[in-house]
Amino acid sequence: MNFVAPLSLSASRIRELLSYPRAVEVLGDGALADGAGTIVTPPRTVSHMSEQWSVLLMPAASPSYWGAKIISVSPDNPRRGRPRVEGTYVLFDGDTHQVLCLLDGAALTEIRTAAVSALAVTRLLGPDTDGVRLAVFGTGKQAVSHIEALGSVVDLASVHVWGSSPQSAARFADSYDLGIEVGVGTPEHLRAADLIACCTTSRRPLFPASLLDAQCVVAVGSHDAEAQELSGEAVGRCGTIVVEDKGVALREAGDIVQAVRGGHIDEDRLCDLASLVGGKVTVDRTAPRLFKSVGVGWQDLVLASAIYESARQAESP
Repeated sequence: MNFVAPLSLSASRIRELLSYPRAVEVLGDGALADGAGTIVTPPRTVSHMSEQWSVLLMPAASPSYWGAKIISVSPDNPRRGRPRVEGTYVLFDGDTHQVLCLLDGAALTEIRTAAVSALAVTRLLGPDTDGVRLAVFGTGKQAVSHIEALGSVVDLASVHVWGSSPQSAARFADSYDLGIEVGVGTPEHLRAADLIACCTTSRRPLFPASLLDAQCVVAVGSHDAEAQELSGEAVGRCGTIVVEDKGVALREAGDIVQAVRGGHIDEDRLCDLASLVGGKVTVDRTAPRLFKSVGVGWQDLVLASAIYESARQAESP
């Protein structure tokens, strides 16, 4: 038996192989496959190794491939000059279980999280995607990824940013030259926004519910049931609430858990992503619309599979 070394794909190579439009397309197909039950996605396991860091394991299996992402989350790492999130995705053959590919786990997570938000936005925002005013909470990698991913599915007219301080928001805004207005956000900018992306690690609501009118909101900051970027009142204002999986959201999505616990919404208000992509959800665009994401294993699997196939194709003579 000949041993064939698996491919090893760096963060930069992953980004070369997978554009955001392609990632959105792959995730759309994956959502339908997940909804049809052709992808097996066990619950994420989180092991708290100490007060300083945790390990996450996210497996999934399709007929052709299976894989697992192992991620470490170390909040102290940035002070050491290292990323907060590090890890690897291991992709296996679905029949032989041969290891096919090792992918940079942090890069895969960044792309997946932003691309699934973009997928939801294509269904929630509405047909008018020109001149979209984007509000972004956060100045980290997910904020960067969301501006890129959302900008691949809508025509952005402006981007306004909120950070942990006005200074961090200003530095972030000054680093962008998008050919459009980019600046530090104010309550007036938030009220006027068409699209809001919450990309923080905040455990408390980022803004008053009174600033929500009929915006489309994506919230991706946490998979902790006790953390929330949106208040229960803000979630309750939303006419359409979409999550990746209802069971997962009710375990891990603090924005949803707290809204249900506080009596702001009932569980039956939740719609899953597969139903949204499949056209089975009637979207109320006269009210705020919410997509709350915590990340699920099938998303990593379908993107890792697509990246691997693109890499193999690129290597073919």
